[in-house]
Formats: sequence, C-alpha cells, structure tokens
Amino acid sequence: MDKVAVRGIKVMGRHGVSAMEREAPQPFTVDVEADADLAEACVGDSLDSTVDYSRVCGAVRRVVCGESHALVERLALRIMQETFLGDARIAGLKVSVYKDGADVGVAHGGAGVILSRVRREVLETAVLALGSNLGDRVVRIREAASLLGGVPGIRVASVSGIYETEPVGRADQGPFMNGAVTVETYLDPHALLSAAKGIERSMGRVDTGVWGPRPIDVDIIAYGRLRMEADGLRLPHREYGRRAFVLMPIADMPEAMAVLGLDRGTVIAMAEAAPDYGGLRRTGMAI
Repeated sequence: MDKVAVRGIKVMGRHGVSAMEREAPQPFTVDVEADADLAEACVGDSLDSTVDYSRVCGAVRRVVCGESHALVERLALRIMQETFLGDARIAGLKVSVYKDGADVGVAHGGAGVILSRVRREVLETAVLALGSNLGDRVVRIREAASLLGGVPGIRVASVSGIYETEPVGRADQGPFMNGAVTVETYLDPHALLSAAKGIERSMGRVDTGVWGPRPIDVDIIAYGRLRMEADGLRLPHREYGRRAFVLMPIADMPEAMAVLGLDRGTVIAMAEAAPDYGGLRRTGMAI
C-alpha cells in the first residue's frame, strides 16, 4: 500500500495525568503515515485524488489543541479517529505522538506512543433510515442527511435513492418519502442515537404516536454487527426485515448490505415479501 507521510507536526496542548499538565500548554510532536492508493494521483496529478497534507495537519491541530486527555495513547487514538473521518481514501494509519517535555526523570528527546490501525479498527459503520411525510419531504430527508454529516464524529459514507411509500400503521395521513444512509462513526450506539434524536428535534419533530405523521424520522437500523437491546435501543432494528421502505434503500448501498451481512438478492427478496411492498414507488431521486 502507498503511503502519505507528514512528519514533525509541532503543536501545543494540555494533556497529561497531573493538573499542571492540564492547565499549561506543552509542546507535542506528531508524525502521521496514511496508507492509501495513490495510483490515480500519480497519473492525474490532482490534489483531489490524494490525501491532502493540510487536512491531516488540521485534524492533528484540532485534537491536540482543542481537547485534553490524561494519556497520549488516548490522544493518538483521537487523532486517528479525526484523520480517518476526514478522508475516505485512508485505509490505515500510523500515528506517533511525542510529548517533548515529559518529565520521566532523565534527559530524552521526547516520550510518546506509536499506534497503527486499519480503518475498521477505529471507525464503525452504521445504517440509518430516514423518512418524512410533512412539508417538502425530499428536502427534509436531504437536510437530515446533511445534519448527520455535520455531527462531530460522523461521516456520511453513502446515500440511497428516495422512495415514496404509503403510511404503515395509520392510514389517515399522507404518504412518506423514505431513504437511508450509511455513516462511519466513532460514537457509541447510544451517542449516535442521541445525535439522531437531536436532529429530529431540531427539525420540528414532536410526539405524534408510534405511527403518526412527522417532519422527519431518523432511526438506527444497524451498528456494525452489534446485537444489543438496552435503554430503548435494539440493534439491529427489530422491524427492518419486514419493511420494504427500509429494505429497498438498503439495497442501494453495498456498505449497508455488508453491515447487515446480506447480499442484494436477499435484500430485494425480503423487500418484495414485506407487507408494504405494494405501496412503494421509486422516485428516481437520491438523497
């Protein structure tokens, strides 16, 4: 694998075990090596086809200067998380963090840690379903996807087509527009749920009952291969396998099918067997 290296990034930060280290900025030196396929950049000679050094340095600066951690191990992991989220091309990272003034009792040139991780060891892939049947439904779905991508710790990796569907559970309301996205995230499942519900509230969602009309619905369908049921969150979502308005958008995204461990033929067959499949219509639009 090709590599992009940025060495000797000098930044000031408040990191350490003691209160004094958390109060007074100290010098840190960071090296970053990113594994990426650079074949297109070699031929095309375009910045858009390679890892941008300035974005790597920006991620390092944001974390080291903007956060405070007891251990440089945690600091190095946070640098990895932000660097991976900043560029989908990066397949692996080696991050070295040296605390130049660390007091270890002897003279030294910098004490620190070196972490090496591939992308899937640092970020999880989650699938979220989006729906709306109030207002400009397509605009609302696209806005929700955009807001998800603006949450710290989340990168929207892929989006589905948009499908119009008849309401499920209550017929006395207008049809829905539905879609789905996959995201890469370092947020845990409950933090991701909190972000989703925050977006719903910010877009005017109020409680109208389980099947009631809504300006936006943001549901976590799956979080990697995690299986859990706790504190109001069940993963994978208990009903996704019986809902064509969830399954058809999932079939648009290879990343989503990989998370669920299903191939496209299986997902389509599940959708066609779902009770709501007859009321589903492709719009030809994408999120």
